[in-house]
Amino acid sequence: MLLAQTFSGKSQLRTKLFLVVFICAISTAQATILKQLSLPELRDRADAIVLGRIEKIEYQSVSGQAWTVLHLRVEKSLRGSSATTISLRIPGGQQSVDGRTLVTRVEGIPEFQLQERGIFFLESLPPSYPGLLGWNQGYYRIIRRNQEDYAVGSDGNGEPLPLNEFLNQIEKGFTVTR
Repeated sequence: MLLAQTFSGKSQLRTKLFLVVFICAISTAQATILKQLSLPELRDRADAIVLGRIEKIEYQSVSGQAWTVLHLRVEKSLRGSSATTISLRIPGGQQSVDGRTLVTRVEGIPEFQLQERGIFFLESLPPSYPGLLGWNQGYYRIIRRNQEDYAVGSDGNGEPLPLNEFLNQIEKGFTVTR
């Protein structure tokens, strides 16, 4: 009987210790939850909206954090900046650590390709680096099918929409201010 109580006591102690460690781990874990934004919400919240092409991709390390800097050639500005080029910085990327390349991938951040065209919904404006509004929600790739351009969400979900129709949906919600 005494032996059974000893094992039972050790088991309870292990269970309690596990729960304490588990609760501490949960309380220190950090997560980002982004609200799903509709196209009108993206349009209304964006400081700038541009149709552009990625001309250069650079990687930076700032205080040990990896960042990707995209340099865009602006084809059309739908809101905000009238610059012909814009650089934006997004979390994640590549950095050299002890002679090795460390790749940091951030969930919810789209992957980009050189020369890729897209529509970028940006928050904040230069001179600081703007970021993507709603991360992957703030980037629509432009794909070409049957000699026509289409906009599709960066996550690949949803039906591609003809580019002109997509741009009209964005522009029709703007109000003219004088």
